[in-house]
Amino acid sequence: VQVKAACDNPDIQKLYAEFFDGKPMSHKAHHMLHTTFVNRSEDLGPNGACTPATCPTSVPNLKKAAEAAKAAAEANN
Repeated sequence: VQVKAACDNPDIQKLYAEFFDGKPMSHKAHHMLHTTFVNRSEDLGPNGACTPATCPTSVPNLKKAAEAAKAAAEANN
């Protein structure tokens, strides 16, 4: 069976019926499924020119910062 819309999917309908209090806009469905927006445009730097190497929140840079903090903590002990 090809499902064209999520609301027509029998598995989704069953999920809402059994888990989300039977309604798509129930409090439980809203709480579990809705997200919030966090503007991170400042992380991109000037003109949105952030690359993995220059992005302060990229995994490699976060690892470097964690290692530097650990080394500083060990040096203070």
